[in-house]
Amino acid sequence: MIRLTDLALPLDHPAEALPAAICARLGITADELLSFEIARREMGATYRYLLEPDFVDRLDSLYYFGGDTVTEMHPVACSASHTAEFAGLFTTTRVKSADLGGGEVAKGCDRAIAAFTGLPDDASLPSRVGWLGFPPDDTAWQMGDRSIRCFLWLDGERMTGSYRGAGPGKLKIHYASR
Repeated sequence: MIRLTDLALPLDHPAEALPAAICARLGITADELLSFEIARREMGATYRYLLEPDFVDRLDSLYYFGGDTVTEMHPVACSASHTAEFAGLFTTTRVKSADLGGGEVAKGCDRAIAAFTGLPDDASLPSRVGWLGFPPDDTAWQMGDRSIRCFLWLDGERMTGSYRGAGPGKLKIHYASR
């Protein structure tokens, strides 16, 4: 599951505007949006939505670094060359986003990636794959979203296709653990 946060539309928006806005945010076509669920809607000067869309799974990513920080991620088709793959979510119980530590993100993303890839969630996992983890933005956190997005990362190696269910045969140990 992925959540879209802070999608704002005018109070008098037509019904078809919401799916169109979801597609625009995700960079997908209307045919690729299978369904969506409204997790929360707040009314102010506009309607602000927290949504859980279901869509054709093609949102792998190309990411760009600025120093040690990921500065951009762009969705690409699974069949195109990419450098990260969305593997799943985990939910934290932290009240404040500032209380979320790297160790908790690593442990949660390791579990999500192990389940996604069919790898054992053991001491060998960090020697097979890396992860990128992204908490919700401040607005989504304030609205109650505690889902951390986890991406499979192979240290900049380009991949095509998906690593879903790849297992240890395809994801061999090739990183030195520290």
